[in-house]
Amino acid sequence: MTALLFVHGGGDDAYRYDKDIVDRLQPLLGAGMRIDFPRIVGLEGLDWDAVAHDLGNTLRDLPQGSVVIAHSVGASAVVKLLAEGARPRLAHLFLLAPPYNGTDSEWGDTDFAFAADLAAHLPRGLPITLYHSDDDEIISASNAKRYAAKIPEAETVIRHGGGHQFRGDLHFLAEAIMGVA
Repeated sequence: MTALLFVHGGGDDAYRYDKDIVDRLQPLLGAGMRIDFPRIVGLEGLDWDAVAHDLGNTLRDLPQGSVVIAHSVGASAVVKLLAEGARPRLAHLFLLAPPYNGTDSEWGDTDFAFAADLAAHLPRGLPITLYHSDDDEIISASNAKRYAAKIPEAETVIRHGGGHQFRGDLHFLAEAIMGVA
């Protein structure tokens, strides 16, 4: 059985909000594909040192062939850890509405910032799919376009509607996960 890890976003109550995504996605995947949804220490408070420790350990402990689904600031945190040398043996990385936190961006002066030459630092051959909603009210879809330019080998999909929390049908994500798991 493939291990599935969902990394929640950052900021106040992000875990609670993202639990809705997990609760809508889990039934579509079925009982044979259980989503692990731990609360990552530091994400809600945007404390990079705590996130780096807790999320770093969580990624390191994943079995080979795992799938990671990460949302918002949690997705950017996964990208930063990978760019800084974390090497979990993932089958696939799904990024949902991540803010582009490159040093060449508006958020590039935070602890969550990663190198502007991002692709050069990511694990070679790691399949990445990025989903963003065109009506995201929190993180503009222009962030997905920045990622697409920086990681051209990643698949970037701009979805119509759904907002930051991907409201509505998640069959697109469930099918993508099942296709790689």
